[in-house]
Amino acid sequence: TAGAKDQKIASFKVTASNDAIKLKDIVLTGANLDVLSNIRLVDSTMTVLGTASNVTAAVGSVPATSEVTTITLAGTATATGTITGTGNTGVAYTATIGSGSTSASGAVILATAVGGTAVGSVVTVTAAAGVVPDLTLVNNLTASGLTSTVSIVQGTALVPAVAQTTSFANLNNAAGASIAMDRSVTFYVLADVNATTNQVGVVANVAVAGSDITGSNGAVVVMTGADVVGASHDVSENTFKVAQTTPVSKALATNAMEFTVNAFGKNQVTLTGASLKTVLGAYSTAGYTGATISIYTKSTNQLVGSATGVTNGGTVIVPLNSYGIVSAGSSTTYVVKVEGLTLNASTNEAWTVSLTSLVAGGLDAASYPLNTETFPLNS
Repeated sequence: TAGAKDQKIASFKVTASNDAIKLKDIVLTGANLDVLSNIRLVDSTMTVLGTASNVTAAVGSVPATSEVTTITLAGTATATGTITGTGNTGVAYTATIGSGSTSASGAVILATAVGGTAVGSVVTVTAAAGVVPDLTLVNNLTASGLTSTVSIVQGTALVPAVAQTTSFANLNNAAGASIAMDRSVTFYVLADVNATTNQVGVVANVAVAGSDITGSNGAVVVMTGADVVGASHDVSENTFKVAQTTPVSKALATNAMEFTVNAFGKNQVTLTGASLKTVLGAYSTAGYTGATISIYTKSTNQLVGSATGVTNGGTVIVPLNSYGIVSAGSSTTYVVKVEGLTLNASTNEAWTVSLTSLVAGGLDAASYPLNTETFPLNS
């Protein structure tokens, strides 16, 4: 969660072979490390051994493309002509409706149209990483002799997806940096997450190159071994945890499953969709037609979302409405109901309902097993 403190972002083990050693310098590489602050190296007792230097771009890294600025062309008739202008790269460009794309140094223009029609057409502009395309346009489009209108939606510069590096220096002055001969010690990297941050793919790797130790005689020894590749972490201002709860009375049509969503972060999480799988061997296939699978709030029985297409062994995606909003610092329990099914004659009731996915703010709880219960949740 954005703003979280003391997050464990990496760990690695060092073995002292044939001599007692001390860590001296440890190098971290990775991606999007600049969304972190107060990066510290600690031992197993969480004693701080050192604080990292400023994050810098690694040598030879290539900036990513920034998010585009979108230019929407509006009109009431077929339009012909071009749009010209100059971006903040200082390079002039021309885009012709229906022509595909035109490239110039530092800027790329994509003009999209159907049959040359300007209505709803979109021109996108890209620029260097971290740069928001800032355009001045000259509109030469005409529609039946009238000038079409052009509206500009400003893009947002993306954080450059470049390799980044930082390091811990002179660790040999810290008592916890010592490793006895023929012993192994595990170290951890802790960091605080910057507030108001939403970033996918924060990775911290421990690099052998540039990392070194000192031997018992104080001489610097180059560290050997392999780089430790860290896990990829996603940061969001709003996060949530899903936990399955047990209904007091379980029945397919009234309370097939219960799950609780706990929200954390800045303001709220908005649940947008759930995937539910049903195994319904004891139920008549003819009864599937018109059957629905629905999610309700437990406390108020408000319908949050419903979908048809229920089958034996199939998965249904249920879009969720505004009752799927959970305020940060609170929790909401939801109930799943499968309604409209017919039980086969002389058959004991047997069924399984599984929550296989729950999405909020572009994050699927099923993708984060360390933050929530392991999916699927089965009832």
